[in-house]
Amino acid sequence: MTGSDETQRLWLDYRRTGDEGFRNHLLVTYAPLVRYVASRLSSGLPDGVNEEDVVSYGLQGLIEAIELYDPTRDVKFDTYAMNRVKRQIVDELCATNWGTN
Repeated sequence: MTGSDETQRLWLDYRRTGDEGFRNHLLVTYAPLVRYVASRLSSGLPDGVNEEDVVSYGLQGLIEAIELYDPTRDVKFDTYAMNRVKRQIVDELCATNWGTN
């Protein structure tokens, strides 16, 4: 089974069962996407903003994306998740005044 076949199987199993173990495996599978978005956003932020905090905010967005994603729609998960992760990071940074508090 290839990586994409395995990922597809994970999606099918998660959607069928809602099992937290499958969700956690999806989180691990897509965690690099969060690191990518966080590093891109962190490069333009003030020095007081910790990149690990930005990653943490992004992981919240990834969890939400996994829970809300509808694989029957014609949208790749990576595209959907990147938008949700970025939005979650920006929302959290705005809520903390971009790390100035």
